[in-house]
Amino acid sequence: MTDAELVRDPCHVVIPESIRRVALFPELDRPALPSEHPTRRVSVEGVFVRLPAGLPVALVSPERIEESEIERTVGAVRRFLRTEEREKGIWIVPEEAFPKGLAARLQALGMVPNELPGIDAREARMVAVTAPSPGPPGVLARRAEDFEEFRAAQLIAAESVGMDGRMRQAFDDRAELLWSFESADGQSATFVALLEEQIIAFAIAHFGRTAVYLGGAGTRSDQRGRGAYTALVRARWEAAVERGTPALTVSAGAMSRPVLEHLGFTIVGWADCLLDELS
Repeated sequence: MTDAELVRDPCHVVIPESIRRVALFPELDRPALPSEHPTRRVSVEGVFVRLPAGLPVALVSPERIEESEIERTVGAVRRFLRTEEREKGIWIVPEEAFPKGLAARLQALGMVPNELPGIDAREARMVAVTAPSPGPPGVLARRAEDFEEFRAAQLIAAESVGMDGRMRQAFDDRAELLWSFESADGQSATFVALLEEQIIAFAIAHFGRTAVYLGGAGTRSDQRGRGAYTALVRARWEAAVERGTPALTVSAGAMSRPVLEHLGFTIVGWADCLLDELS
């Protein structure tokens, strides 16, 4: 590997360029979903669009849009999402997306910094290539073992970021849609943290070809500060090592970023998250 293929952070951690790249653009690392999966990922005018099962939103992940095609591409994505009866699109735009300043161009077309719970308007793209610290004694972090644990994770996902009643019900309803796709060799897995045999937190891992992307995570509001988040990061690291891809990538908001830096994650870029109201 040449020096051009490595990135060094101020603490001298060496991050391969291939891992930095998938941290900036995680959809590039994720394999196609099975055709029967209730969540769908499609390409609209060369832009990845993810349609989460049972939710009224879509996630749009541009890597490159030709300058002369920006307005036409946005129009095509909007038409597609309305056809799919999605009320909102969240465009996640890394600073390294082409063209430079793409986020500002999208805001000129009516998008605004995201205010929906769960995704900050500006997020750090972070990488860990060494083992994070383990969680505290007494907190057990592992994969959800049955449907009830998986459903509990979905409910914590909605509660931990203060979603309204409608969205909490949507997360409850989607549990049954998604549970059958949780398997040892699946593309994603739900982890839970237990304290005194009670589930107090959850976290998602998406298994890519190069790294494991850390999806949403949250802790019950009455159990924060107990080390559950740290334990869940370490559990997903161990899953990454087990699969032969010992690297974690994540998009981190203001709350999780300091914790992740303490655990050894390195910031490799930034992304703007823009809300496109379609209803």
